[in-house]
Amino acid sequence: MEETELLSVPSVETEWIWQEERKKVWKAAEQLLKSGSLTEVKQRRFQQHYFQGLSSGQIARLEGVHQRAMWDSLMWAEKKLKKFFMKDS
Repeated sequence: MEETELLSVPSVETEWIWQEERKKVWKAAEQLLKSGSLTEVKQRRFQQHYFQGLSSGQIARLEGVHQRAMWDSLMWAEKKLKKFFMKDS
């Protein structure tokens, strides 16, 4: 049992890599938001979901739209985010 517990704790190196990747993601998100490549609606939804932690269902209810509209907005933003992330990698 102790062996299993030890294996479930990430190594210092793994933790450092995760921290570096998180920094890259935050930088890419900032670039995305500053780029003007998202509409105002997509930008607001992106911020509410990723920065404020609201679910797509919560945002859809707040805006009075179908949840599918939320998914489409978030998928579009994620595709753009990946481009910014890959540019910096």
